Formats: sequence, C-alpha cells, structure tokens
Amino acid sequence: MILLQRFFRLRAPLCRDCGQRIVKSWTGKTLVAGWWGVISFFVNWFCLASNAVAWRRVSALGEPLPVAASEPADERPAA
Repeated sequence: MILLQRFFRLRAPLCRDCGQRIVKSWTGKTLVAGWWGVISFFVNWFCLASNAVAWRRVSALGEPLPVAASEPADERPAA
C-alpha cells in the first residue's frame, strides 16, 4: 500500500452504539495503517478529520430502542 491508497465509505442505517463502534474501529485502522505512503501521510489527516465528523454525527443520535416483538404475518387469529 506504499504506492496505492484505499478509501472506504459505509452508508447504512445504524444505531448510535453500532455507529460509534464502527467509527472507533476504522479510526484505529487509519491510525495504524494510514501513514505508510508519502501522499498518504498528508491525506490521512483529512481521513481522520472525516472520522471525527462521523463520530460527532453518530454521537448525536438518540439512545437505541429495543425492538418490539410482533406477530408473524402467516399467523392469523382463530375465527
């Protein structure tokens, strides 16, 4: 990866806890492996700033709610 760069973007409906876990994981990977190329050294700062923005957005979400159990569609009440 000294000559090339890889970028990842995730667009998914996530709860606050899952989003924070993913941002934390990817920021750790960026901190470890993002500095190896000459250009990557400078681009990595922008990636870390982007991760900080993502962290703020995810942290602004409300607390996750439990999923309510519902009846399966194929069960019908007896008449």
